[in-house]
Amino acid sequence: MLKKIAAFLFLVSTVASSASFDCAKATSKTEKLICATPILSQADDALLIAYTHAKIATDNSDGFKALVRKNWKLREKNCDTVKCLQDWYRQSSEIYHRIAATREEGEKANSTYFYNTSAKFKGTLK
Repeated sequence: MLKKIAAFLFLVSTVASSASFDCAKATSKTEKLICATPILSQADDALLIAYTHAKIATDNSDGFKALVRKNWKLREKNCDTVKCLQDWYRQSSEIYHRIAATREEGEKANSTYFYNTSAKFKGTLK
């Protein structure tokens, strides 16, 4: 498992200032903003690492997959400014780091960000 993580980190580190996804295939306003903004692109790369650690820690459980889908939908529906996306990346990274550290997802990881609490974003929420 450590070899997989090391190989993954090597691959991610060789791609400088590019989003974790193919920007040529970006379709949403959010994805296009991430590709056009270096600080967001770097945050996207960092989030990919945190996400991968959490995915490995949870064995990509159904609960983890549900949390990831909900988090992505939250971003796509509500964030369309750089500031909002920066906040989303920060909070998402914290959640994924917590999941990786505790090997638990959702409420067990104290991810109240997703469970009937308000998220704090600066920017335009729709």
